[in-house]
Amino acid sequence: MKGFRYAILIFSISGLIGRLGADLGLPDVQAICRVELTDGTTIEGVILVATGGYITSLDLNGFLLTDGYKEVPVFFKPDFYAIRPWEAVVEGIMEERSLKFHFPDEKGKIEVYFLKNATSKHYPQRTEKREKTFEIDSMKLIDRTYIRHEAIELLPYITVYPRVPDELWLRLEIRSVKPLIIPTRKIRRFQLLWYPSEKWLKQIDEVKRKWMETHDTFEVVYPLWFHEVARNPIEYQSMFYPHRYP
Repeated sequence: MKGFRYAILIFSISGLIGRLGADLGLPDVQAICRVELTDGTTIEGVILVATGGYITSLDLNGFLLTDGYKEVPVFFKPDFYAIRPWEAVVEGIMEERSLKFHFPDEKGKIEVYFLKNATSKHYPQRTEKREKTFEIDSMKLIDRTYIRHEAIELLPYITVYPRVPDELWLRLEIRSVKPLIIPTRKIRRFQLLWYPSEKWLKQIDEVKRKWMETHDTFEVVYPLWFHEVARNPIEYQSMFYPHRYP
């Protein structure tokens, strides 16, 4: 597996008399992360956690670990804390868990990819609805099937910005700061910070303030920061999980 490939995840939800969920303008979610490299270097920066828009749940990024036989995705959900990818260990605040692999060819042989959600790019409609009418015991019924499409890019690197870009939204074309491209093979530990330093908090506020001074702020949905989500998971959890119906 070289470069990247696309994994198309198709979810089918079938039921009688379904309903369509309302379009919600969700914010992008960004985070301050800490990356510990295999050479002992530690880097802090800004990373895109999820993209929003007029969808019913966020398009989440994350990591994928695979041994060629089994694939285990680890998405950036509200309870994400840290991962040691080459050890196949996901850390929580209170405990950690090991991801189970069998390594049939060589013990410890796994591959690690960054999952970049590209659903909006490849499936702007993202949902198909199929409907048919039938009768049972003279009762007319409607069977509706919803197919939810997701497109995920599997990348051998992560993109981290050493400061909050002036553009504010990481999904935009960033010109104000050069990104750090970090190969996943060099990552010993990756963490999303629940409690960023005061330096980062001031930087976020300053960039947002400058952006507001120079742009029309009418009906703007500003990025949501992961440390706000992690400390108030109940308030935001509905954004991170697909609704039953699109």
